[in-house]
Amino acid sequence: MTTFLIAESYLKSAYENSAFIKEVISEAIQNKHEAVVKSKRYVSKAQMKFIDLATNEMISEEVILRNALKSSATLTRKRPTAYVLLPSQEKLVKRLRVLGLEVKELNKETSAEVEKYTVTKYHPNLNKYEGVHRQDLTTETSTVQKEFASGSYVVYMNQKNANLAIETLEPEAENSFLSYNVLETDLGEELPYYRYLKQEKL
Repeated sequence: MTTFLIAESYLKSAYENSAFIKEVISEAIQNKHEAVVKSKRYVSKAQMKFIDLATNEMISEEVILRNALKSSATLTRKRPTAYVLLPSQEKLVKRLRVLGLEVKELNKETSAEVEKYTVTKYHPNLNKYEGVHRQDLTTETSTVQKEFASGSYVVYMNQKNANLAIETLEPEAENSFLSYNVLETDLGEELPYYRYLKQEKL
């Protein structure tokens, strides 16, 4: 019941502040600052009061707080104009669309200067987390001239859910498709999608 009431309060707050939320989202879409791929939370200690169920008395305990509102970036990348996925990545495209992202398709073969990802560190986790074996990895980006076949997918970043593309497609992001093993990879592999940085549309 408590979880339901919390969720209800979130929805009520969003409804009552819808104009402000839309304004913030609009500003975020136009944001040209670097994208935060990884961050760390501010860690502190504090005394908090609890009710001891055994004695029904108020007690004070020291707890460790990890404050997401005071997070600091540990990995950033230039915000791309778009991500370009190879035609073989239908599974990823389907998930992006479920998240509310608009994904377009190239109607002809296109050559473009893009950044590719190469996996430079890779460690598969043997223990399952939320039902999957997660992948810990680091990638290196480098600029290449790439030929994209007709039917390749393009996710432009000037849309309302653009930050979800960063969260799922930047490999090192906590909730990325790679982190959650939606897309399998290995050390030395080139990922099947790319960062397009020029302002002109493909």
